[in-house]
Amino acid sequence: MEEKQFINQLLNINISEDKSVSTLAIALRGARELSNRNIETGELDKKYDVVILDKQIENKTFLSNKFLAITNYLIIIDLIGNMFYHKNGNENSNDAFKNALSNFTELDNKIINSLKNLRNSLAHQFSLGNDTEIFILDYSSTSDKIIETAEETYHIEKRNQEKNNKNFTTAYYWNICDLVETIFSKLLELNNQNELSILSKYKDGTSIKKYHLNSIFFVK
Repeated sequence: MEEKQFINQLLNINISEDKSVSTLAIALRGARELSNRNIETGELDKKYDVVILDKQIENKTFLSNKFLAITNYLIIIDLIGNMFYHKNGNENSNDAFKNALSNFTELDNKIINSLKNLRNSLAHQFSLGNDTEIFILDYSSTSDKIIETAEETYHIEKRNQEKNNKNFTTAYYWNICDLVETIFSKLLELNNQNELSILSKYKDGTSIKKYHLNSIFFVK
C-alpha cells in the first residue's frame, strides 16, 4: 500500500499551500500554461487569450514560450522515466528518457533517439541542434507524425559542408506536446489498474525509500 500511496502523490497535480507537491505536477502545469492548455485537464485551448498574446507579441516572447513549453514536456519524459515503469515492462534505470518512452509508448528506437537529441538540444543549449542532429519545429497540425527524421543526418563530422534541406529532422510541436499528455493519461490509467510501479532504486525490498524519493521529487 505504501508504494500505491506514493504513486498517487506523484501523479496528483493539485497544488495546496500546506502540502508537499511533486515536481511532476509543477512541470506539467507549467508546460500546459505555456502551450495554451487547460491547467487541470491538459486539453488544448485553440483560442488564445488576446491580452496574453498581445503582450507576447509586444515583448517578442511568443517563440521563447514555445521553446520553453516543448522543453518542459521533453523534460517531463525524463522525469516520468526516472520515477516509473510498467509492471509488465522492463525498467531501464540507466536512461530515464528511454525508460519512459519504451514503457509507455509504442515508439521505435529511431524516433526515441531523435526525441532525446531534441531534448538535449533544447535543455542544454536552448537550441534546435546538437552535434548529432539538427531540427525544424513544425507548428502545423496537419501531420500525424511526431518526428520526421532527416534524409541525411547532419552529424558533426559532416559539418565542413553547408547543411541543406535533407539535413533537417522535422519535429512536430503539437504532436510532441500531445505525446506527453497521452503518456500522463496512460500513467493514470495504469495506476488505476495497479500496473504502475516505482523504480527499484527507490525501494528496499517492498518498502519505499521515502526520504530518498521525497528529497528528489517533492517540494513544499
